[in-house]
Amino acid sequence: MSKKIALFAILLTCIPAFSYAIGSYKVGATLYNHASSGLILRKTASPEGARITAIAYGEAVTVIKNDQAKKAHQVTEFPGYKIKGFWVKVKNKDGQEGFVFDGYLSAYPVMGELADDQQGEESSCIAEIFLLGKTAKKGARINLAKTETQYENYRQLFQNGAVVVFTGGEGGSAQAITFEKGITMEEAYLIGKGVWLKDMKVKPVINKNGSLVVNSEDELWQITVENKGGLILLTMSHAD
Repeated sequence: MSKKIALFAILLTCIPAFSYAIGSYKVGATLYNHASSGLILRKTASPEGARITAIAYGEAVTVIKNDQAKKAHQVTEFPGYKIKGFWVKVKNKDGQEGFVFDGYLSAYPVMGELADDQQGEESSCIAEIFLLGKTAKKGARINLAKTETQYENYRQLFQNGAVVVFTGGEGGSAQAITFEKGITMEEAYLIGKGVWLKDMKVKPVINKNGSLVVNSEDELWQITVENKGGLILLTMSHAD
């Protein structure tokens, strides 16, 4: 290997990757907008592109082209934290075509998009109800050992590989989703924000270990997003 090629290879390994905020997707995929303020459908793949229309929170779009040159973009979600991604060509429910920033998209529908029969499942916690918008349960609930102060502690598997653990007792409750492979920390954050902290004023913190913690202003509600061995764990908790 020549010195020039070796040097180029070293430089490549030193360049930080500008990764997707959302996991990988293909042409034909249905994705949902998780930006609470909406997304702008534009004529070109640029924040300066002419506005076609707005994509509302929870609205579905269909990917119609994903082979164009990737144009990176990022949005500051709060100081110290950016949602990063690219522009993708999509079609909305009215058949209008254009480009949107994919950082706020997810293959998971928002809670408001769930069917009435799913929202009425009394035996399921909110984390389970959310996952039922995309996948089905796998087997029966697995009861876990409880402490003296816990009234419920169980694990529920899902067919797409996701897992929910619910713990409830004196002092509050926690619902943890370990997502299937391919879900990113940014995507899990947007899901947790929409499911657990919607319309609340929040106080976000990024821990030194890379995990993201977001508290409600009264500190009674919290989401934590962590990378556990390559799988993303979203914990949603509430203190009584």
